[in-house]
Amino acid sequence: MPPVPWFAAVGNPLQYLFAIALLVSILSRGQDVIVPVALAVFIAFVLNPVVYALERRVPRVAAIGLVLTLALALAGGFGYVITAEFRDVAAQVPRYSASIKSKLATLRLTRTGAIADIQKTVEDAGRELDKQAQRADRASSGPAGARPSAQPVVVVPGEPTDVERLRTILAPVVEPLVEAGVVVILVIFMLMQREDLRNRLIRLVGKGRVTLTTRTLDEAGRRISRFLFTQSLINAGFGVVVTAGLFAIGVQYALLWGLAAAFLRFVPFLGAILAMAMPAAVAAVQFEGWWPVVDTVLLFIGLDLVVANVVEPVLIGRHTGVSSLALLASALFWTWLWGPIGLLLSTPITVCLAVLGRHVPQLALLGVLLGDEAALEPEITLYQRLLAGDEDEANEIVEAALGTSTIAEVLDDVLLPAIVRSARDRAADDITEADHASVLRATTDIVRRLGEADVEVAVDAAAVAVTAPVRVIIGVPARTTVDELAVEMLGRLLDPSRYRLQSASTVTLVSELAAAVDGAGADVVCIAALPPGGLTHARYLCKRLRARFPQQSIILLRPASAPEGEVIEGATRVTSLVAARAAIERVHGQGAHARPTSPSALGRSATPWIAARSVSFPEGPETR
Repeated sequence: MPPVPWFAAVGNPLQYLFAIALLVSILSRGQDVIVPVALAVFIAFVLNPVVYALERRVPRVAAIGLVLTLALALAGGFGYVITAEFRDVAAQVPRYSASIKSKLATLRLTRTGAIADIQKTVEDAGRELDKQAQRADRASSGPAGARPSAQPVVVVPGEPTDVERLRTILAPVVEPLVEAGVVVILVIFMLMQREDLRNRLIRLVGKGRVTLTTRTLDEAGRRISRFLFTQSLINAGFGVVVTAGLFAIGVQYALLWGLAAAFLRFVPFLGAILAMAMPAAVAAVQFEGWWPVVDTVLLFIGLDLVVANVVEPVLIGRHTGVSSLALLASALFWTWLWGPIGLLLSTPITVCLAVLGRHVPQLALLGVLLGDEAALEPEITLYQRLLAGDEDEANEIVEAALGTSTIAEVLDDVLLPAIVRSARDRAADDITEADHASVLRATTDIVRRLGEADVEVAVDAAAVAVTAPVRVIIGVPARTTVDELAVEMLGRLLDPSRYRLQSASTVTLVSELAAAVDGAGADVVCIAALPPGGLTHARYLCKRLRARFPQQSIILLRPASAPEGEVIEGATRVTSLVAARAAIERVHGQGAHARPTSPSALGRSATPWIAARSVSFPEGPETR
């Protein structure tokens, strides 16, 4: 029995909750140790592609040294610019006192109307309560001149020692430097020994999971690197445009605010708003009027809308594989847990968890919660919307599927599985007859609207001449209205200039069907028998038709688990509409009278040319 991997999920929901609580507690309590390691892993992910590219020309030690030197120089320059600009801002604040007083006076003058009246009432009530409290205190203190029974004791702290003063001065400087040094050392070792770390991780997960671990690590690294690189370019462009816009408005320290905007925009959804606060405040105190403030706010909001809705969908799209809501929730969680560092690491951590959820079956819950893929398959979503009576959204689902698939694929992969699922639920008495009828009615409307569009026709040009006669196809629903709808779907895939589909009814007798086949000179009889049930009646129809017309081409449409091309009572079984159309096309290419002479011959001729298309249906046992 293979060993259970360390990441195997627990089965009990209470154990899930206990494991999550324990993990959050460990992440919170071990912040001093875990945060530097996580930050080092993040930086190593970012720098590894550059180091790997340089290793082709210089030794690894030199490549790591060059990349780290450049990264530290950029970080130091960025910090120096921010510090100098902020120091200048603090020095210039007294110059703007007149502007601040003028704006406050303006705000006081404009406080009129209902809100001002409410505020004045609240203030008056507060003052009256304060007076009552003071009178009560004087009454409780006894007659004037009485000495209080207790004397207040004032605790005077002792003078700090020289060591305590030195510690107070150096702690804010030394602690960040020590943490930064630890992170740099960890990054160096991770870049130097990345192969050894990868091999140890593979051994930790299990030697039998080499493919899974390698695929997971490669995908996580590729997604994170691509996202960070593209996002860095976008944010840099955002900062450049912000700097130019603030220069045009006349806001001081535009370079500082542009750099801050480029950095803060890594924060999902809220970065641009956070970056807007300081330049808007500077514009408010720098200028006497309000228009520069309005221009600054419009610059940030308008630019962020353009970047978020136009630039990022084109350049980034779905590269992270994480939904927007998951990114926002993750940013809030990691910020609450680790502060600003957690905010910076939230996106990479979320991407890694989403990748694990996609590749590790025991962690599939993470893929569902964090991933940007559809939670349900289109056919299940369509069926759920049809059951809810939401035909508008059902049409939107079909239209979205048509944007990436052909009409035949939509019929086979979305609509047909939906009505099969409805039939199964009705047979199990999970839905009412009214719900089942509503689903079929709405699906019929959708199918007929699809028929109004251009019908896809897949014809082998060498198989049939342009002047070929119109072939007659008899569509036979075996038992229910679901089968009737399947016949109508098949009709939407046939070219009306080459085929004429004549549909029978579920109440048509076998003798009437035989007369119709004989009278119309049918080239193909297609019997639709969708699960559940109906197979016994379909066999009976096939047997009777084969006995009456030994050379007739008969196709049985039965979407269920079965081999494609299986011969049932002289009829060739197909499991999809595309396969049924391919069978009809083949008979058309052979000519009206080029039919097999026996059931076994039909099976041999049918198997090679029927389209091997497998469709996923909610399968149970093959019901008769």
